[in-house]
Amino acid sequence: AQAQGLPAPVTSATRMEANRHVLYILLTPPKSFLSPPRTPKGAVIGFLKVGYKKLFLLVSVGGTG
Repeated sequence: AQAQGLPAPVTSATRMEANRHVLYILLTPPKSFLSPPRTPKGAVIGFLKVGYKKLFLLVSVGGTG
């Protein structure tokens, strides 16, 4: 939130539990040579959050597009 200049975090563990969101985390294997210095529990390479969201489409009446 700070890096984007937002007043508060966009998501939290509580919000993820209340909604049907899933967090996938990709780790290096424990004590892997890919994550120097060697970390006993592995290191996070990346993560992906997926979930459901209502989307709305606004179409202007009488517009050209």
